[in-house]
Amino acid sequence: MNQRKWLAVAAATLMVLPAVGSADTAAALDRYAGRYPWDDVDGASFLDAPLVEAAVTAAVEDPGIRQALLVETRDGVAGKILVTDHGLLMHAFDPASGGDVSWALLISPRGAPAAACFSSGVEPGVQGADWYMEGERIATRYEPCPSEADRIPPAIRARMTPTVEPEALQWALCYGYPRTASGETGMVIKGDYHCSIPAGSAILNPVKAACREDALCKVEAMVLADPRRERREIRQVLSVQRVDEVPDPAEPYRRRAGRFYDGVYARQARGCDRGGADERVSLDLSRPSGGALQWFDQYCAVLTAEGEAPAPGEFHSTLQLRCGDKPEQDAALRGGATGRQASAVLRHEHGRTISIDGSALVRCPIRRADTPRWWIQRPPFNGYYPSD
Repeated sequence: MNQRKWLAVAAATLMVLPAVGSADTAAALDRYAGRYPWDDVDGASFLDAPLVEAAVTAAVEDPGIRQALLVETRDGVAGKILVTDHGLLMHAFDPASGGDVSWALLISPRGAPAAACFSSGVEPGVQGADWYMEGERIATRYEPCPSEADRIPPAIRARMTPTVEPEALQWALCYGYPRTASGETGMVIKGDYHCSIPAGSAILNPVKAACREDALCKVEAMVLADPRRERREIRQVLSVQRVDEVPDPAEPYRRRAGRFYDGVYARQARGCDRGGADERVSLDLSRPSGGALQWFDQYCAVLTAEGEAPAPGEFHSTLQLRCGDKPEQDAALRGGATGRQASAVLRHEHGRTISIDGSALVRCPIRRADTPRWWIQRPPFNGYYPSD
């Protein structure tokens, strides 16, 4: 198990699996609740159940992880199968590893959707527990695979609820200018989508406090989507960040521009859901210690920034950089002891899109597992993130 080569960090958008089996066989998995994975129930164990084998095969392509889930669980340390709000949870670990090598399966009683987790050890920011659905690695969380229902990451729980079900919530990034509304709608964030907050909602005041009406606001939320129109009703706020304020001409250009540029980006929207922190473009010009840019696996200290006046519309800026391989070189890069000189031209296009040297980038949600530690560790943090 320890000798296999496991891929590193991945990020997060999760997809719902097609149905495996039928409603007539749903009870077959319900019956395993409270049993050990190897317990015989009506002639078959949970590990031998056709719905489970089909779900694991559909969720993950790696034969080694399939082997761990379906075979090595028998020789591992496993608890009883738990019932959660999002399905049945099986967890086990390899005793020879002292618990570092662990795996889990979260599966609907119907057999689908299902999400598989595997971890060969956790080192925050380096390696964690990888989650798989529909044959792809879709997220990494820097904690072991869950053995309790309350340790299942919120994003995984959200994607385990099929969006076709009535009142199902979906993850969304609402990006735009908040406007106070009347009647049953208390606030509307007008941007790529119209995200609304009901007038009587408990989340209305906190969002109002964080996002003034004259400021661009970014809200990561669970929403109730209306498929008939591009309107989303916010039911749960995961994070909220005010992006721009009225610029102070006396403030350094770098920090004024940072109110618009700062964020984590990918080459396209789908890229926000794949790969890890070193497969993103992370930009923080507002840092008190000096701006920084992580261009995928390259880290650059921002020495100077200048350009057009920052504004909600289009403007461009030029950064003078000194680039190395890792954030730990920051002080040496600023002092000229290491690294190489470089420059980059940034263009702010609208709320979700910037470009660097002509390469278009889409703003991604801020998640603990998908954001470099240097970006989220400095106080004050750029907004806040859910504890996923």
